[in-house]
Amino acid sequence: MAQSDPVRLYVTMKTTPDLLGLYRSRDFNALTRFTLALLASAATHDRNSKGDPTGNTVPATAAPTGTSPFAGRVQVIATPSLRWRSAFVEARDHPVADAAVAAAPIVPASLVVTYRADTADIARVFLDAVNARRNQPLDTAGNTFLGAGFDPGGAVYDHWCPGAGTGAIFGHRAHARQTLRAEALAAAGFRGQRVNVVIIDEGLDKAQIPPGNWGGGLDHYLDDDLVLPAGGAPPTSHGMMIARSVLDLAPDAKLYDVPVIPATNPPALPVFVSTVQAAYIALLQVIEARRPLPPWSGPWVLVNAWGIFDTSTDPTGSYTRNTEPGGHPMINLVTQMVEQDRLDVVFAAGNCGQFCPDQQCGRLDRGPGHSIWGANAHPLVLTVSAVRSDETWLGYASQGPGPELLGMQKPDLCASTQFCETHDAAMLSSGTSASCAMAAGVVAALRGNPAWDQATVTPQALKAALLLAARRPSGAAGWDNRLGFGIIDAAATIAGLPG
Repeated sequence: MAQSDPVRLYVTMKTTPDLLGLYRSRDFNALTRFTLALLASAATHDRNSKGDPTGNTVPATAAPTGTSPFAGRVQVIATPSLRWRSAFVEARDHPVADAAVAAAPIVPASLVVTYRADTADIARVFLDAVNARRNQPLDTAGNTFLGAGFDPGGAVYDHWCPGAGTGAIFGHRAHARQTLRAEALAAAGFRGQRVNVVIIDEGLDKAQIPPGNWGGGLDHYLDDDLVLPAGGAPPTSHGMMIARSVLDLAPDAKLYDVPVIPATNPPALPVFVSTVQAAYIALLQVIEARRPLPPWSGPWVLVNAWGIFDTSTDPTGSYTRNTEPGGHPMINLVTQMVEQDRLDVVFAAGNCGQFCPDQQCGRLDRGPGHSIWGANAHPLVLTVSAVRSDETWLGYASQGPGPELLGMQKPDLCASTQFCETHDAAMLSSGTSASCAMAAGVVAALRGNPAWDQATVTPQALKAALLLAARRPSGAAGWDNRLGFGIIDAAATIAGLPG
């Protein structure tokens, strides 16, 4: 992408009555004027605070925009925050007070506003102006910028086969389980009891999930049109590949569907980081409302087999390398999810390895140090690469290190992929999506031990235990850019955690 091409960016803002009214109106021109007025108001406040004699801060709704350097060059193009409605399966004995949430869009405490800028240069100036004033009230109504950054496009790490025919598959699910020494989970009685697993993906097929494992999720809307209900994806969806592995390793876990990249025909929506951020914010609000109640008070695991294939849509590394002053809003949100909300967050490393990268990978986004980006490289998440069932590393798996301002020692570890179901050789699990799902299944199963809840054994502590117990096929110690710290070893992890 040339510096002169249009680019996408987004801002997170505190939810206030006036912003929410404009947001609900879907009047993008009015929202653009509102944003520019807030910046003008903030600039006036800056002058006043330095002794400018012009008086009090101008209310945002009255501030002039015609002289703004962004007028006609930065325009609102999307409002993704109200696309989500709760479809969580409610517990009969523990009704949730916010029952109206199920019938209306979730209104979170912060809203995501997405823009298009004429050029990367004007986008950079706009983002700098917003970030210089983040977390500061901009007017008497309390409107506040919370964060801003570029908005690159992403996709799921889809089924991936390095060759044609059966030669691309290495073993059955039973072999994939053996690679992770997963038999120790069931032997210890760790089945994911009371564990809630959220799959942020293309969607799940409710009909393929046992009723006792179905927790609902979020319905995905565009304006007032339902794009995909939770559980409404086809049985062959990418999300169902994830679900199979989670339930195989943690058969008592409850699954939740967030179809952020809905698998519809024709494709309903492209995915951008702003879309995922809006979905995360809505999801966290629904979890927070339910977590104090027994049906939802157990551990929560978030599974993410999506990422950024092409960094050309992020010209300054705002998201992919977290170069935004104060941190990119998505990176900051993931930090909150792990540290503050105590959620286990699992990401696929990606399919942009140097030897046989996915064709979607950008020309400069392949191989060592150039293929794990953004939240997938976050130091607090579990980033999973891929090996075959014979412990051979797969050459399409993205390689570290990660960006300097994120988690350089990425990936963290590997799990098995490129296998078929024992009962059905045509049902394949492949790519780092499948290895991510296997790792998430191990995490969910371990969390089934009531002594290892997320307050007692924090997400950081569980991740550290997995890394310490990981097995290196060569017997070498330490980290490398292909395997991370090694292959997940469920038995050794159990032995290393507190009793």
